[in-house]
Amino acid sequence: MVIKHREVLSSIFIIISPMRYFLFGRLLLVLAVYIEFIDVFYIKHNISKRITRRTFHMYQIVIEFVSLFLTGILAGEEFVVRYGVHASLAHLDEQSQIRVRQALILKLRVLVPAIILPTVVSAVAVLILNRYDSGFGFQCAGALALLILILTTIFGTLPINKGLLLWRPDAPPSNWKQLINRWALLDVVRSSAAILAFAFFLTAVALQLTGK
Repeated sequence: MVIKHREVLSSIFIIISPMRYFLFGRLLLVLAVYIEFIDVFYIKHNISKRITRRTFHMYQIVIEFVSLFLTGILAGEEFVVRYGVHASLAHLDEQSQIRVRQALILKLRVLVPAIILPTVVSAVAVLILNRYDSGFGFQCAGALALLILILTTIFGTLPINKGLLLWRPDAPPSNWKQLINRWALLDVVRSSAAILAFAFFLTAVALQLTGK
């Protein structure tokens, strides 16, 4: 397109330049250079726009992968702790059970927030980037499940854990079994929310891959 404009206008300029319309020929040459500049700018703009879209799409894929990975890690951790570790504690005697629970709390109160916080941040980023894409409804459901997990932790299991750390294994509170049962019920809610969050985000990715 650029070469065609230049050749046509330059040919006209060569024909009329020996004539007395020399100034008009000069204007045609300037016009040819201007058209060439516009064409080059248009091409560069389109290339830059395509690169920007490609870069945005790449960041979108990376953030969505990180979110799905972290949600899977969180769901796996909650599933193992709930149905593997804590289910086995019921078979221990009173003192051993309390000691193990206290040790788990000291360990998991650092590990679990280290997983939950980046999971929530990446989930929010996914909601912002994918708000017009397919599967957005499932991603909203996944974010809601993560919110339920956080609220259950802050207002449910966390206060019980803080009190449990103060228990004496050889002389626990008289209602310690009721507190453990209440904690177990809340932990079922937490682990279920984490598993559902992973399932929802996974479904959203499947919908995006299938184009539905």
